[in-house]
Amino acid sequence: MQTFSAIPKCYHFSSHAIIRMQQRSIPGYVVDLLLSLTECMWAGGDCYKHSFDADSWAEATRILGPGAAQLGRYRNAYVIVADNGTIVTAARQH
Repeated sequence: MQTFSAIPKCYHFSSHAIIRMQQRSIPGYVVDLLLSLTECMWAGGDCYKHSFDADSWAEATRILGPGAAQLGRYRNAYVIVADNGTIVTAARQH
């Protein structure tokens, strides 16, 4: 089975984001799905939040196919992106 834990190289991650992704066990493919499939919402200051809604979640599970079974734990994941494109952090809403 192919794993998708590597941090995507097409994005600029802050060192804080990399550490938090590791600490919170949020794989790079989840960040990629969030940034590719979701709309951003203002998160305060110069930052924006990407999180799954019903439509983007359905698309993510469609894209992953059989691998989507492992995606469920990331349903409430989100990323914060600065207006310069740097990924500031990744977490899960509780």
